[in-house]
Formats: sequence, structure tokens, C-alpha cells
Amino acid sequence: MIWSALKYMFTHSPALLEQMFDVLTDHVFLMQVESDGGYRLTFCNLAMSRFFAVAREDILQKRLEALLPDPELYQRVCDSYRRVLATGKAQDYEETSEGLPQAPPTTFHTSLAPLFDAAGHCTHICGVSRNITARKQAEDALRVTNQELEVRLAEIRVLQVQLQQQAIRDELTGLYNRRYLEESLERELQRAERAGQPLTLMMIDVDHFKAVNDTYGHQAGDRVLQAVAELLRKRLRAQDIVCRFGGEEFVVILPDTAAQQTLVRLESWFRKEGLLTVGHEGQRIDVQFSMGLAEYPTHGRSGEQLLRVADRALYQAKHNGRNQVCLGGAA
Repeated sequence: MIWSALKYMFTHSPALLEQMFDVLTDHVFLMQVESDGGYRLTFCNLAMSRFFAVAREDILQKRLEALLPDPELYQRVCDSYRRVLATGKAQDYEETSEGLPQAPPTTFHTSLAPLFDAAGHCTHICGVSRNITARKQAEDALRVTNQELEVRLAEIRVLQVQLQQQAIRDELTGLYNRRYLEESLERELQRAERAGQPLTLMMIDVDHFKAVNDTYGHQAGDRVLQAVAELLRKRLRAQDIVCRFGGEEFVVILPDTAAQQTLVRLESWFRKEGLLTVGHEGQRIDVQFSMGLAEYPTHGRSGEQLLRVADRALYQAKHNGRNQVCLGGAA
């Protein structure tokens, strides 16, 4: 509708139309379609001539290639004009004034529409260009801000994960800590009850650990604990939950596993593996463990009961000479 109104005013009242266009900040122009396929400027408003820094009378009747001497810019604008001619319909596009030495870098949103003669031939292309540089700059600034925000949010998410891990992980060994053990044990007991499956709790103590610290130093003791943690991670299943209970004690939750099954497995482990040897500053430290087992529901139905039975079984293993595993009795 707007193009029809403009066409009517251009035909019947060009002076009034020119006055109206001259108060606009948008660029309004009319390009005549030449027989050789080129385009010639036959009308422009004051805002457009000011942008080109040329008097209106000096810019009118110039061909498009004279207005746009930069070959790339000229080609892009011609492509937009050709789309209008090919479709016979209005087209919108965005373009920058980069390549125009007389004009500052500016981004325009341009609406083009074909004008036809009585025979239906497109004789002119009418255009309205709006300076959207400020909007594009604001969009770019917002995009950069959003990207920076995404980076910050990603950093925050990483920190959150790190904090969560710090809350449930032992700093020295990387195993789960006692707090996580207590939460997990109750959860796994509930799951075992629902599934009607056994669960085994294994308590492990490094034999003569104080002697290791006294003889080789606390750094050697730390290395021993890390080596034990590495061994447990290597030998146990992915679904088993390995925790450092405190000091040189470790506790493992073995879901869906009977204590007798674990006992056979551990005895085989002792026979095949023998001692764990840890190297520290050129010295070899032989490490042994004592282990106590408790089974749900045979030895108790709560985490507290199972820990108590496993601890008694561990004490029995130490009393029997260490470096062995004992199965607990009643809670």
C-alpha cells in the first residue's frame, strides 16, 4: 500500500513528495532501470545527498557504479536489485557503506520495491534505507556481553562442580569422604531393601601405618594412602562406592553382593597380589591391609549396624595376625 501511495504522489505531486521526503532522516531514492541492465539515480532526498556529501543536483542522474565505486559493494547492491527484478516483489536487505571513502562506516537496512509501467515492465526501483548502525552496534555489544556472560556462567558451573566435589571428596586420595559414605550407605540400603538384594560393607585398615609415618615420614604415609586408593579403584567394580573413612581406614559399599562372595574374591586377591609395594624417594615400602566384612541384611539393616559389625570384623582380622579378611558376626 505504501508503495502505491508513493507512486501516486510521485506521478501527481512530485514537489510535495520531495518536501515530504526531505524532512525524513531515512534515505529515499529512485533508481531507473536502464536498457543495458544498469541503474541510474533519478531521485533522492536530502538525507541521502548529505550522506554522500554531494549536492543533490550533482548526484542525480548518476549511474550506480559512479555512486558506488567500490567493486564489491557495487556488486552486492546490484545483486539486491536483480532479486527485485527477478521476483517483481519488494525485497529487504542489510548493507554497510564500507568502501565509500566519502561516507563513515554505516549499516543500512534497505527496502526495495519495483515500479511498473502500463505494459507491466519494471522501469524503476524505489528504495528506503534506514541507518541502523547504532542498533547493530548495540546488538554487537549485547552479543559480546552475552558471550562474556556465558563464559562467566561456564566458569561458575565449573566452580560449582568443584565445590560439590570438594564437599564429597577426600583431598588427599580423591576418594569419596565420610560424609558421602553416610549419605550413600543409607541410599544403597534402601535400594537393596526394595530390590531384595544383599549388600556388603567392607572396612579396610592399612597395617602398621603409624610405623610407616615414623620410619619414612608423613609424605611417605600420604603416598601409601594414595597407592591404596589407586589399588581399590583398580580392583573394585564401577558400581562399588569407595570412601576414605578417616586416617588409614577405608570403607567400600558393594551393592548387590553377598559377603561370602566378597570373601572368596578377597582371599583370591591376597593370594595373587600379595603385598602392595610403594616406592618413595628410592625406598620400597611394603603395605599390608586388614579387612572386615558385614552383610545386609544378615548382620544388620542400618548403616550404623553394618559399620559396627565390619569394624569388629576388622579388629578380629588384626587380632588374628593382620594382612587378612574376616567376616563379621551378628550385630
